[in-house]
Amino acid sequence: MLLYSKTRRGTRKRSLLLLGCVLAFGASCSSDETKPRGQLMLAITTDLSIDKDMNQVHVEVTDENGLVVDSSDRDIIPTGEDALPGTLALIPPNAGGQIVHIVVTAKKNGKLVPRVVREAIAKVPTDRIAMLRMPLHYLCSDLPKDCDKDFTCKAGNCRPSEVDADSLPEYSEASVFGGGDSHGKGSYCLDAQACFERTAVLSPNLTDCSVPLPKGADPAKLNVALVLPPMTDGHCIPDDSGTAQAGNCLVPLDDDAEEGFAISGNKIKLPPAACERPSLVGISVSTSCRTKDLSVPICGPWTGWAAQPDPDPGSAGAAGSNELSSGGSGATTSTGGTGGVSSVVGEGGEAGEAAANCPVTAELAPAFYYVLVDTSADMAPALATIRQALVQFSNEPASAGIQFGLQVAAPVCQGNYSTPVLGFKALPLSADQFPNFQTSAQPRLQLDSAMVQTVDTLQAVPSPASRTLVVFTSAVDQGCGSLVDIMHQAVSDALGSGVSMRPVLVAGTNNPTLQSGLVVQGSPQTVTVQAATIQLQNVVNSLNTFRDVLGPCTFIAPDDAKYFVTLNPDTSQQTNVPLVASAANCGTAIGYYKGDRTITLCPSACSAKGSTGTVVTDACATTAAMSAANGGAGGTGGSAGMAACPADKPTAGAPCSPESLTCNFTDGPCQCQKSQWFCVPTP
Repeated sequence: MLLYSKTRRGTRKRSLLLLGCVLAFGASCSSDETKPRGQLMLAITTDLSIDKDMNQVHVEVTDENGLVVDSSDRDIIPTGEDALPGTLALIPPNAGGQIVHIVVTAKKNGKLVPRVVREAIAKVPTDRIAMLRMPLHYLCSDLPKDCDKDFTCKAGNCRPSEVDADSLPEYSEASVFGGGDSHGKGSYCLDAQACFERTAVLSPNLTDCSVPLPKGADPAKLNVALVLPPMTDGHCIPDDSGTAQAGNCLVPLDDDAEEGFAISGNKIKLPPAACERPSLVGISVSTSCRTKDLSVPICGPWTGWAAQPDPDPGSAGAAGSNELSSGGSGATTSTGGTGGVSSVVGEGGEAGEAAANCPVTAELAPAFYYVLVDTSADMAPALATIRQALVQFSNEPASAGIQFGLQVAAPVCQGNYSTPVLGFKALPLSADQFPNFQTSAQPRLQLDSAMVQTVDTLQAVPSPASRTLVVFTSAVDQGCGSLVDIMHQAVSDALGSGVSMRPVLVAGTNNPTLQSGLVVQGSPQTVTVQAATIQLQNVVNSLNTFRDVLGPCTFIAPDDAKYFVTLNPDTSQQTNVPLVASAANCGTAIGYYKGDRTITLCPSACSAKGSTGTVVTDACATTAAMSAANGGAGGTGGSAGMAACPADKPTAGAPCSPESLTCNFTDGPCQCQKSQWFCVPTP
């Protein structure tokens, strides 16, 4: 028989239930007993929000004869005094070896119907303390039916509950309490709201339940969360008005192939049950905070300790003052402490943390690619080739992970195009997922309603994201009263909101002279093909060009109101990138423009970046005195401070130095190029 007792640690109970020595059974509780005593330590965690989703844990342990050894309920903070994560120790009165059946249940307000049930059948070790994880996960909540006998729910699916005790790891507090002890000393927890605050909501590929792995993602700073509707399970964020917990709800997954997500090539594989949940809004991926695994809890009062900062932001340097370009005691020329990059530090030094946030390599925004196909009669000779090209494009390795959508427009007045024919799905897609295009009798497309609604669909994609609209059309007919000016306005609105327009004009037999409202100032050059002689590879090449020009050059913008953008190309030296008003103002110069929580390089800057170049944003150098390059507090071998920006915005063309000095002003930035000021107005 197992022996049980309950203990408290400090002012709160850390363990849900500590099964220890009871003298009535003749076991010694002294630390100098001669006979080894094995233990099975249960680690109980949850990804649900307490006390919104659950607030009680029920633990039942039976022996191999089916006799109930213990059955108890524990109320979790703030409803009760017990904390999660928690541990429960099973200690035998002898050397161990007993078989036990453990059932851990998450409950809400003592209701008989459980939220989550986790079971395990295991042998208590004879000579060591083995750890058995018993997570209470959302994907195992409210299942339509219970698992069969000797099976338990893992990541939403029923799996055998028998555990090979010999394969269990040794128990340590760090493996349960975020790298620290049970009181939170040295512990780290995931702040779900902060970690996923600026992430896009992606639609998973339902074929294999996956989302694309962000390019250049650091596996040590990769987190994935299920996004659920407001007022449901999980950790709910504020809505657009700022009302607390009124927005979408997040359920962070663990980096674990069996219990959560796993990286597979250029994809993030999710538990299949995640894609089967009817309430799933989508998936969010973050690369800004330490990866959550089974050892890292989600921050909240239920842990019993305050949230700790990420322990991995970098090595702290020597203390400095609040001045810019200062290190050690605050000298204007930095010699710094140890570790870090030029940064602004407050009193006390925290230079390593500041260095991790400024400057930073910008993260690519998720790519959304929407195609509108005109099925009017003039398009008939080209439609089969266009479909074939879309299928080939969707299966190219470089397209993997792009969120792809498709709309088909018939030449009817005031058509309804608000619902895509193919909703956004992560590429690749199979050929049978693409519809066959049916040709209409009318020669040309009335593009007014089709264009406006298609743009609306793409603009509704959650930010931050890059949005590309490809339109295959023969021309614009004015038979419904449409005017080219309407098209101009729609395209202008799209460009102004960060949508990239990519028109492909297909010349049909009834319309040898193309006239279209799809081209306005700032649009890329239109691709023109002949319907009767269209070539598959030419269309594929155009699609690839559209993908490669915009897709890898839209990045998630920093939270800061002011920042500088620097381009680190493949082969040339670092270049400061000036801000332009919008895509229409790019021209042929190096520049970038702002979108909704995004920054996008103009075509010339994108081309200069190359396939492996990077973009760096720096919010630390936006005041009059810029920090020293590679110096500042926490720097190593710092260099002299850079020249200060002038107090007033200089006149364009006025002399300046040093080269590439960039300064931000209220009405736009200025950069010193070829010893003259180059200034750009703020949009």
